Amino acid sequence: MSDAPHDPAASEPEPAPVAGRGRPFAEMGLRRMKTSWVLKTCAVAAFMGYGGLIALLLAGKLTFGMAGTVALLSLASWFFLLWWYPVLERTKRRLGGDPGRAAIGTILEWVAVSCVVLVHVLMAIIVVYSARN
Repeated sequence: MSDAPHDPAASEPEPAPVAGRGRPFAEMGLRRMKTSWVLKTCAVAAFMGYGGLIALLLAGKLTFGMAGTVALLSLASWFFLLWWYPVLERTKRRLGGDPGRAAIGTILEWVAVSCVVLVHVLMAIIVVYSARN
């Protein structure tokens, strides 16, 4: 036997999440944004892209529908990434003990982050292309 005190909470199963209670759904996502240079770069590109969309809208080079659609897709990608992070956190925690499946959570996270990167690369291309024409 070890001399370490037994923590009864460690052996109990995690309670099911209840909507509107507990920690905010974006907590892990914001924590990951602070540590990931990829997500920081996407955030900078997103804010620059929003400014570019507004400038192109005011200059008459983009219609309101096109600018709104691009902005909506960008905001939706951030929303779904932040919404998905708690699921990824639970997946990594539950599969972390199994060496054969430990990479599943990391792979899923990279797929989600890659989708956000793709949306913002396409937004940058749309802004630059529209500004040149």
